[in-house]
Amino acid sequence: MDDRAHFPQLSDRLLRRRTEMCEAVLSQAHQVAAVPVDDAVYIEGMRSAALAAVDYGRDVFERRDGLPPVPAPLLAQARLAAASGVSVDSVIRRYVRGNATFSAATIEAAYEAGLSSESVQQAMSLQAEAFDQLILAVSDEYARQMDRRSISRESRRLELIESLLGGAPVSGRDLDYELDQNHVALITSASHPKELLLDLGRQIDRQVLVAQRSEHEIWAWLGGKKELQQEDFERVLARSWPKALPLAIGEDCRGRGGWCLSHRQALRSWPAALQGPAGIVPYRQVALSSAILRDEDLVSFLHHSYLSPLLDGQRGKVSSLCETLRTYFSTCGNVSSTAAALSVSRQTVTNRLREVEERLGVQIASCRIELECALRLEGQLPTNSEVQQAA
Repeated sequence: MDDRAHFPQLSDRLLRRRTEMCEAVLSQAHQVAAVPVDDAVYIEGMRSAALAAVDYGRDVFERRDGLPPVPAPLLAQARLAAASGVSVDSVIRRYVRGNATFSAATIEAAYEAGLSSESVQQAMSLQAEAFDQLILAVSDEYARQMDRRSISRESRRLELIESLLGGAPVSGRDLDYELDQNHVALITSASHPKELLLDLGRQIDRQVLVAQRSEHEIWAWLGGKKELQQEDFERVLARSWPKALPLAIGEDCRGRGGWCLSHRQALRSWPAALQGPAGIVPYRQVALSSAILRDEDLVSFLHHSYLSPLLDGQRGKVSSLCETLRTYFSTCGNVSSTAAALSVSRQTVTNRLREVEERLGVQIASCRIELECALRLEGQLPTNSEVQQAA
């Protein structure tokens, strides 16, 4: 026999016990975890949520079709719990305790209303379905609020970082990061690197400050009391940093000024990290070329006078003359070592060096510094004709 027609009567009996059940549900909730007694808004929210939960459970028996929507006060309390630092585990346990109390009262009221055992089972099944809906809605709302809080914290952190970079007197306490120490600034892609950065900090025993600058770019700092050992850092990077993930690295600098300086250095290394095959680019590798590129007149002069004559107009191809010169300089001007490094004969190296001097119209020894600077520009500039047109 289906006694669903008696469910409204069951609802009426539960309504008469509304205040009593609300107090019982609240009592069970307070036993699960400590409530921040100084948070009057949170405490009042718990009472409103308890009343709404009791009414929601009772409303289940008023409807012929479907379940009632989860009441707004329950969703609001889920958001408040997340904002107050109450764990989702505590939230769910409170609802489980409250549901057990409400279920016991429902069974008692059902038998008082003369419902058959089969109808009591139907009522409890319906209530269980409604409770599942409630838990799912509350959990989802809690998760959304936590996501919003995380985004808000990230935005606030980035705002403070940009203010500090702009010279504002931001406190390290606001960043949860000590500024009076040594800092290595990093810039990398935003493709899931936060865990990598935190792990990197653990491996070298440094504090980590991370901020997502944009959809594609993350800024970070590794802070420590002692100066970073470069060789140890390079070993950790070689072992744990993905080769395909670009990483620009500033120098290890001290204090607030050093925090800003290291970041500026990382910024100047970032284009090379994005474009180069290595991925990991310390500032010291690009410091000179970075400085050169900021002087348009110097770039034009070096390109026109020293680099363009060696490129043969073959855009995108490595010039054999440039490659030979670069190796020649790295071997301290030793022709035999250069030949061995390039896997060519000594005569080939000699011929190429002679051709360089013929094209430039000067001896290599007389313009070595200018040549080395010009070689750093190879692959970073447009073709010779484009530069001449721009000049």
